[in-house]
Amino acid sequence: MQTLVTYLARFDGVSCEGCVTAIKRKIGEMESTTLLDTDIQGSSILSSAFDAERISDELSSFQGCCESCQIKIDTIEETKLTKFENVDSYALIKTQYKTALDRAINGIEVACSEHCVCKTTDVDRFKDETPSFATLYNLAELLEISDGMTVVDFGCGTGHDLFELNKKHSGLNLIGVDVTDSMIAFAQEMNDKIGGKNFSFIVGRDFREVEDESVDLVYLNNVFNIILDKSKFLKDAFQVLKAGGKLIIADEFTEEAIPDKLKNDPEFQCGGIAGALSVHSLRQMSKSAGFSNLKTSKVRDYQISYEGIDYNFQTGVVSIYKMNKIH
Repeated sequence: MQTLVTYLARFDGVSCEGCVTAIKRKIGEMESTTLLDTDIQGSSILSSAFDAERISDELSSFQGCCESCQIKIDTIEETKLTKFENVDSYALIKTQYKTALDRAINGIEVACSEHCVCKTTDVDRFKDETPSFATLYNLAELLEISDGMTVVDFGCGTGHDLFELNKKHSGLNLIGVDVTDSMIAFAQEMNDKIGGKNFSFIVGRDFREVEDESVDLVYLNNVFNIILDKSKFLKDAFQVLKAGGKLIIADEFTEEAIPDKLKNDPEFQCGGIAGALSVHSLRQMSKSAGFSNLKTSKVRDYQISYEGIDYNFQTGVVSIYKMNKIH
């Protein structure tokens, strides 16, 4: 009778959910081995009749989500775990954008995944010191800003949009929030270079460090679709906005229902497409959160082909208003 040992295996090169799927598939193909659990970063608990060295050889290197992506085993050790607990739901997003930032810094590519919107535009995203992984490279030019406003860039990344705003307006109080600590560190480094005194950069996934009813404008540029709990985000944004304040969402929107298979496809989850809503759905959600009005501006139409069927999407800017209180 075979003696089974439980191991914890960690991997390098995991940058998106497609890579995690590749790990599950690879382990599933191994003889005398059972995958017990995999976390959002690809770390896996497996039961096997093989010793650690044999497993390490089997998993030494294999293709991740695409031909240019190689997964390599980092460590493997015996464990008493049978499943993961307290998993950070944003862990993979942080890894993905850290990898994207490293690639941009090294002059390789400004894109977060194979299906990133950055790859669908002809913008030279290397022209500035602060690369933009955003739906609209020129969002700062489209925002209605007045001197002295308090502005929050939620999912600020490298701080690109905030730095552009600061060039055009004086006396702004600018706050950048991002879940990826390496992005915030990069933005802070850029701010130190320019000697900006009106910037605050926060590592976080919510508004907990922003005072209620203190903000004139909150905007998101290619971020809303990867937020896991969109309803909670809208309620929180409503809370921090002043009466008369505004929420701007620049992102990709569906023009029709997209199938669950596409939504659950790891490759599309990486680029945010899988989390796209219709403008109608966003209107209903924002109304439930307390917002009173919504206006849209379409930037461009495009299609995504999936399993032989074309699905219609659009890049757009949605303005959502928190109306003044009536006394």
